[in-house]
Order: sequence, then structure tokens, then C-alpha cells
Amino acid sequence: MGLKVMSFNIRGSTYKEDGANQWKYRAGLNVWTIERHGPDLVGFQELQRGNLRTYQEEMPRYNYPAIFWKPSKLQLLEWGGFWLNPTLDRPVPGWDAVLVRSANWARFGSVGDGATFLHLNTHLDHIGERSRLESSRLIIARLSELREDEEPLLVTGDFNSSPDSTAYKLFTDFGFRDSYLDAGGENTQTSHAFRGREYVPPHGSGRIDWILTSDGGDLGFQARSGAILHDAKPPLYPSDHYPIVTELTLSHQQFP
Repeated sequence: MGLKVMSFNIRGSTYKEDGANQWKYRAGLNVWTIERHGPDLVGFQELQRGNLRTYQEEMPRYNYPAIFWKPSKLQLLEWGGFWLNPTLDRPVPGWDAVLVRSANWARFGSVGDGATFLHLNTHLDHIGERSRLESSRLIIARLSELREDEEPLLVTGDFNSSPDSTAYKLFTDFGFRDSYLDAGGENTQTSHAFRGREYVPPHGSGRIDWILTSDGGDLGFQARSGAILHDAKPPLYPSDHYPIVTELTLSHQQFP
């Protein structure tokens, strides 16, 4: 099965301080960007009610909410979510986080061949370093509990961490691969603060949005291509993040 996956922090619809890049001005460009690249599966971050209303009106061929998918390609089998804090069941900031953070997951089956995989989408805190670390540990632990029959795993999100971070290493040590790098992508920034490609992040690498995969028993994801999408009409941008896309194949692995 071929699968085009997007991770996109779309910047919520309520921020009036965004000026010319408030949602009401950039919503059309945001939708156009998504439609132009046609992902089969999208993990959104910062999806607020105003954003969702736009998507419901303009992109009815997708099912939703925080994870969008094409029902012509994927069948939703099961879904859930949890808060990123020690209690799991209450919406409060965890550890040193400034904001309440969460993770949503969905189990999908391929409409074509019935192959299943587990997808989790998240947004880690932008301030709390300990929160990012503990949230990553929590996500990995929950995925281990949710996983059925050694099925493949797919994780999308804004991790507010660069690929040289401890949080990133936790995922790779568990067996996750960075599909964007597997496809030959370079570590250029995804966060740009509505300033475009010339923006220099204050704390090193700005590729804080990741698409990670982990193989199952005899099924695995192979990355065919990867891109950071720079669609824009300056000074108007689809978001303050560039979306990241990878084209994956989910197929039976070839063992020696």
C-alpha cells in the first residue's frame, strides 16, 4: 500500500496577533496547500474550531478531527487519546509544561489489502524541556500497550525539539526511523514564525516537525520520498510552520 503522510502545525484560528497572517486571511492558502499535495493521512497540530469549520466546508472528502484521512484509502478501526501528564485522564499541564498537551491515536486498515497500522499524532510543549522528555517516554509506553500483533507504527507531530534532542533519541532508541531523513531529506527548518525560508531559529535546527515509523512483525514502512513544503505567497503563509510530507509504502518485509 502506498501512503502519502503529512504532519502540519497549522497555527490555531484565534491568534489576532498574527496580523496579516490571521486565519481568516490565510485559510484559503492553507487549504490550497493541503489539497495541492493531496495527502492520504494528515496529523494536525493546533487544530481549533475555526480551523476545523474551514476544513469541514472546504475538504469534505477527508474524515477527521485531529487526524484527517481519506476514507477511500483507509478504514478507521479504532481510535482514542490521552493527556500528556502523569495522570493521563485529566487535561492539566504535565511536569514543567506551560500548556495542556495531548496525543491522539487511530488504528487504520488499508481499503485495498486490509493491512493495519497504528498512527499517533501529538504536539509537545514549546517551553517545558522535562515535559517533552517525559511526554516522549509516555507516548512510547502507550504505543507499546496499544500495539496489536506487532503492527507497524506511525507517529506525526510538532515535537518542539530538533533531531539532536534527547526526545528524538528516545524514539530512535525504541526503533523508530525518521522517514524524512530516510527519503534523503535535509535538516532544514519547518518552523519559520511567518518569516519564510530566511528565518533563523533562535535555538538551532528548526526541523521540529517529524514523521516517524517503526516496522511491525512482517510489515514495514519504506520511505520513497520526503519534502518540506514551502508553499507561500509572502507576506502570506499557510501557517507559521511548513508542513512536512513523506510518501511511504507499507508492505511485507524481505528477510534474508
